[in-house]
Amino acid sequence: MAQLSRSARSVRVGRVFAVLAAIAGFVSSEARATVQPTGSMAGPRSEHTATFLGTGKVLVAGGADSTGRLATAELYDPATGSFAATASMPEERHGHTATMLPTGKILVAGGNGDAGALATCRLYDPRTGTWTSTGSMATARREHTATLLANGKVLVAGGQNGTAPGYTALASAELYDPALGTWTATGALGSARAGHAAALLADGKVLVAGGQTRWIPLPAVYTATAFLYDPTAGTWSATGSMTAARRSFTLTRIPGGLVVAAGGRNASYLSSAERYNVSAGTWGSAGALGAARSGHAAALLPDARVLLAGGSDGTGPAGAMLEYSPGTNTWAEVETGGARVDHTATLLPGGRVLVVGGEQSGWLSDAEIVDRMNPAWTTAAAWGQADGTATLLPSGKVLLLGKAVFGDLSRGVLFDPETETAVSTTGAMVARRSKHTATLLADGDVLIVGGVDGSGALVAQDEIYDPDSDTFTALAVPLPTRRAEHAAALLPDGRVLVAGGQASSFLAPYIYSGGVWTVVNEEHGYDGWGVRLMVLANGHVLVRSGNLLLQFDPFPGALNTRWRTLDISSGNAFGEPVLLPSGDVLFVQGNPVPRYTLWDVESSSFREPFPAIPPAIPLRFGFRALALPDGRVLVTGGYGGDSGVDPLAHAAVLDPATGVTTPLPSMAAERSNHTMTLLPNGRVLVAGGVIGSSTTIEATVETLRLWPGLAESSRPVITSWPASLSLPGSFVLNGTGFLGIGEASGGNGSASSSVGFPSVLLRRIEGGFSRWIPSFEGAAFGATAFTSSEVSGIPGGHYLATLFASGIPSKPKVVVVSPCEIYVGVMGSTSDASVCVGDDLRLEGRLLSNVTNVVWTWTLPDGSTSTDRLLTIPDAQVEDGGFYTVVASRPGCVGPVDTVEVRVAPPGQMPIITAPFTLLHAQEGEASVEWQLGSSWTWTLSGGSILRGQGTNRIRFRAATDGASMTITVVESVGESCDQPPSMAVVELMAPPVLYSPVTPCRLFDTRNDTGPAAAAPALGPGETRVFSVGTRCGLTSSAVRALAVNQTVTQPAATGDLVLYRGDVTTIPVASSVSFTAGKTRANNGILELSKFGDGTFRVHNRSTGTVHFILDVSGVFK
Repeated sequence: MAQLSRSARSVRVGRVFAVLAAIAGFVSSEARATVQPTGSMAGPRSEHTATFLGTGKVLVAGGADSTGRLATAELYDPATGSFAATASMPEERHGHTATMLPTGKILVAGGNGDAGALATCRLYDPRTGTWTSTGSMATARREHTATLLANGKVLVAGGQNGTAPGYTALASAELYDPALGTWTATGALGSARAGHAAALLADGKVLVAGGQTRWIPLPAVYTATAFLYDPTAGTWSATGSMTAARRSFTLTRIPGGLVVAAGGRNASYLSSAERYNVSAGTWGSAGALGAARSGHAAALLPDARVLLAGGSDGTGPAGAMLEYSPGTNTWAEVETGGARVDHTATLLPGGRVLVVGGEQSGWLSDAEIVDRMNPAWTTAAAWGQADGTATLLPSGKVLLLGKAVFGDLSRGVLFDPETETAVSTTGAMVARRSKHTATLLADGDVLIVGGVDGSGALVAQDEIYDPDSDTFTALAVPLPTRRAEHAAALLPDGRVLVAGGQASSFLAPYIYSGGVWTVVNEEHGYDGWGVRLMVLANGHVLVRSGNLLLQFDPFPGALNTRWRTLDISSGNAFGEPVLLPSGDVLFVQGNPVPRYTLWDVESSSFREPFPAIPPAIPLRFGFRALALPDGRVLVTGGYGGDSGVDPLAHAAVLDPATGVTTPLPSMAAERSNHTMTLLPNGRVLVAGGVIGSSTTIEATVETLRLWPGLAESSRPVITSWPASLSLPGSFVLNGTGFLGIGEASGGNGSASSSVGFPSVLLRRIEGGFSRWIPSFEGAAFGATAFTSSEVSGIPGGHYLATLFASGIPSKPKVVVVSPCEIYVGVMGSTSDASVCVGDDLRLEGRLLSNVTNVVWTWTLPDGSTSTDRLLTIPDAQVEDGGFYTVVASRPGCVGPVDTVEVRVAPPGQMPIITAPFTLLHAQEGEASVEWQLGSSWTWTLSGGSILRGQGTNRIRFRAATDGASMTITVVESVGESCDQPPSMAVVELMAPPVLYSPVTPCRLFDTRNDTGPAAAAPALGPGETRVFSVGTRCGLTSSAVRALAVNQTVTQPAATGDLVLYRGDVTTIPVASSVSFTAGKTRANNGILELSKFGDGTFRVHNRSTGTVHFILDVSGVFK
């Protein structure tokens, strides 16, 4: 049958690209769109099963398409919105059942095969992605029901077998024992039936109702009778009959001791619904659907509403989605999705519903996500802070620090999510501060670093907050360099990285551990308030600093204690980074226009360009982005609008899986530069900030409830949990309500698939890394206990453990995870992973701590492997360069994969210097060469001085105070033995101009356009030099202008190279480049462009590459 035609990753990337069209929802005031397409299956199918797994994914198995029955299976990942192939079943089948067992495996039973009804059963193991055989039923059957009982066994009841048209309805029932893998007979139904429905009740009994009892002779016979199965006695007893006989309907248990039956058909298609009162054993009306439905699917939402999707009225499939409200006992049409019948609807944790496949005019391969959450904001407390921090403590409370408008300014504030009240801390802070960082440490204390006081002066004293005593204590040794508006992150081993910030001097990054600060490669620090740190699953840190994207490897060893430049943005910013459950990072940007991009951690590259949003969308500054547990991203607030200063109260949810941004109700208050915190009760705390671009502090604190109708009594409750977890290890949660109340219901009578079985999500408080934890195979099963499988390979830190039952989350509990401490560093034979051709390449594995019995596994670029700790490649050649991966493991513990890129450099390569062609005397400028792995650079100037960056590929310098020019020279050193030839660039120097005048930014030239005021087509050809004349463009007078302040942009380059801009009267092409670029990437650079000394306003542009390139020039000022 059909196989996947593209990788899951490419499917996911395609979905994320759709965010472009939807991100306008940031400011949309229209009603929320709640049905959105997600990834498609490799091929169409109907009458399949879809089962949520403990791994967080959904297994779609079997079914039928236009060619017949299917054996194929696929996995849907809600985090990426994509389907990926998994192992196929041994035989094709449709009309079967799939039930999640206490072991975490999926039992597929019966269905229709090549020779008719099947008795065979298969087990799918999510851990291995494989199928195995298990015991067969005594009776072949299809259109039966399968129900997971409270004792862990599976009850299969009824169904039919035989051949058309003389099908035989069955009354028999069987029990599957997962421990033995065998079936045994149990009591028979009071009457035979197929196409019926079943529901597990709160007391452990099973309700079976309706169905078809005869096909021929005509007319067919349907039943309204219902029976209750008692697992203790193994017998059935009659209960009240439905008011209408029906088959192919849905049966959904809801809170309050009720079960809702909807639609179906008998001799005609039905629009009626009724509900069963468990205590009374009777049926009553549950309103009317409005239109007849059969072959539909239903799911119980977290707030007890019932969603009904698809189905047919006998004339064709329906697309309208209906919703049942128990409080009013009525149905309402709420959304329109894809018209379909014989599909599945699977409840996902958090309350969204996945609708997959089915039939329309043909078989369908598409899928939809239905989101019926009804979010609402509540003003929780009258306390606000600006330029502050919000730190979630192990107690579940939130420590708020910053400029305050209420309470004692010398104290912090504790917000209690349970009472939604805020009180001042008992102890006073060592120093009042804002624009600081507050990092939760492994021992539960909070490290508070830097910031400014009320007068704006940098705070010299750092401090520790102890939640147990509610007091602040001065840190014995403060951070050596004061700073504010910096970033801090807890590393997997418990250390804290502090980087960036604002101060009067350049700021080096530091690591804090055990009261001691250690500088980290001072030359590679980055200053500025725009630094953001994201700790990745492999323990590395993704660093966003202005227009630079870097990776910091915090492990010991010369190769891995380094900063590595990953990318440089052409827009001078990447946006707010958000770590997704997939492990990738989504950047959401509002300035200068809303846009996004996805950073693929595996390939260390952006998977999509920066698509711009239409200009009608207001500009956004100061917004905040937060990852929700289900993988979506909440974006709130900011300021922008036509004036650039309008305050915003907007809120939206961005779904990277579907590529859709859904507007939410606006906050009660307009705010920017606020804090957002995911609370243990599932709500989101939004605190403080300022109103728009002003300095007026917003006093209110708000909480967002995604499911305000969720009754606390419906939640599973965790009553005991481990305070800590050492890896590798497992844990046990105890409590109540772990089995939930829901069971997926398919109107084709064969798609039942329990979602009540508990699943657990671990989410790291620091950064949002998350992982689904399956149950332990063979663990005790029940509504009061969950035993996890072994947990390994996740970063250390504080985690929120949330148990989901029927898609409803418990209140999370805090678990401190200690890593198995096999984080790997790599020591090379040189200062980095680069050597020259002919050198010996030596890579040595190093460990973060002393661990014994370690096994090393290297994978080389050519796919070969090695188990040596010291990997040696003698006489290395260029082809030996590439990515080397290493994993260290010991019994029960496998560390994260570490990847080292190795460069084997041929001699004789001269780097191209990018530097300003012209500078004023004593003006500051930047010079750079393309970053090369493992290289260091020695810079010299013939005049002026280097301000910082010596040894790196980028320096900041001050030009000479006199003279007509200065020379910049750089020598690149690779490995131990080879230096590349020196490169030189000449910078012409000008005396300060008589007059500088800013002008309204204006586009002078754009080679992409052949008409309009900036027309300059065509593209520059390979090696072409073209003369441009400013003339009177942008209102300028060439004869009166000596130089221009410009932004030079290269776009759509066909090959890697650089662009050189220089005076029109100069005929020799300068060595220095104005903009360096790589094939396919847009690059920009600011600078001063001196015009011809003849006063004709000309300049030259040279394309130093082997491909075509487009050139754009914008002017922002003139020198006269």
